[in-house]
Amino acid sequence: MKQALMLLLAVGLAVVSAPQAFAATIETDTTYYAPGDTVAITGTGYSAFETITIEVTSILGLGPEDTWDVTADATGTVETSYYLSAELDVPDTMAIGVSSETPQDLSGTSVVLGLKTYLHQLHNGTSTASPGWALGNINSSNSCYSESRSVPFRYFVKGTLGDSEHFFTIQCEWTKNGLHAYDYFTDVDLSEADAIFDAGGLCGTDFADPPPGCITPTGSFAFPDPTNTSNYSGSLPGDFFPSGFVLDEPRNMKFFNASVDSVSDYFFTGSAPNY
Repeated sequence: MKQALMLLLAVGLAVVSAPQAFAATIETDTTYYAPGDTVAITGTGYSAFETITIEVTSILGLGPEDTWDVTADATGTVETSYYLSAELDVPDTMAIGVSSETPQDLSGTSVVLGLKTYLHQLHNGTSTASPGWALGNINSSNSCYSESRSVPFRYFVKGTLGDSEHFFTIQCEWTKNGLHAYDYFTDVDLSEADAIFDAGGLCGTDFADPPPGCITPTGSFAFPDPTNTSNYSGSLPGDFFPSGFVLDEPRNMKFFNASVDSVSDYFFTGSAPNY
């Protein structure tokens, strides 16, 4: 299984006779990466048109070693990037060494490489807003959901190793302040097929981008009957499904590049009025 990989930014400094204040800084665009990501590196405070040398090395000797020169622009700014191969072995520690004539501050630039997850929900649109996959909350400015409709979600895991096993928990609000929220899980397109189409499909990129390689799901696994108390562990809330409650069909989890071995029992957390 792919685990955490640490990228460290180190610096080679010239020896001087008296202490010098740091003039230049190097930063990465984020602090967490998965195999297949690109690390964007930005430096500021260098001399105009100064050439700096960047060297990437694998501390454990598992990954590639690369060295290249980058020239600062007229403002002393440096921009470059490094692609983290999708085939990287992890865990490992990578050191990105930056050598220059200008003293540098590289503190706080350690980044982790490991599994990366993406969770998007569908804004199904309004009379003034178009549908799209997004990270933001559903509200009346972007969606028009109502009782008996299903809210589509998509979840990606990036950086896994083939044939490795993983598990995740799907959690949602049953009630909030005594009012019902989500009741049970259904097919992703049970009620919102048109909105999904308008959002560019299940791999749409309108408001939130999926990772590279997103394809239409090819696998399916049925969710257990949520009205059957034998499919639960632990205690049930007092307002559990009433006898004879009719479920909308179908109710399946869809997926690609994966197989599902099993789904555990449902369980409730919290207490009235919030489950």
